[in-house]
Amino acid sequence: TPLQDAEEMMRQEEQRKEVAMLENMIQDAQVKYESTIRQHLAGMQKDGDGADKRFPQLYANVKRWQDQLEPVLKEFESRPEFDIHEYSTKFLEKMAGIASDNDLEGKSIKFARLVHGQPRWEICRRFLTCLLLTNQGNTDIEFDGEGERLNG
Repeated sequence: TPLQDAEEMMRQEEQRKEVAMLENMIQDAQVKYESTIRQHLAGMQKDGDGADKRFPQLYANVKRWQDQLEPVLKEFESRPEFDIHEYSTKFLEKMAGIASDNDLEGKSIKFARLVHGQPRWEICRRFLTCLLLTNQGNTDIEFDGEGERLNG
């Protein structure tokens, strides 16, 4: 009903705002953490007699780790948001389209066909969606034999 749709949209918007607020809090905490660590390292270096060279190496290791992790996180952030309900709708539509285009009504469609050419992260999202749809009774998972069922 229109009222339920409006309520659902409001609930989703509230969730998006809450996620954005949490992300900002996490980012602020990370900046504060980095600043605190830098202050502690600087204080420890001032307190030392100069013979201890571990702290510059420690900082270099942390910096190298951050430099390696940053592109991974940027790539992750560039991906579209994962909304399993939206994915479920698209997944069912894709299955229906393949079935009608290829005269496969009531027949099995291989998962590999549904994810062909997709990156690994997208395949994982679609597999999770498929599991949810199967759990809800919208799809079935079929196996060619016992060996395939046991992932053999």
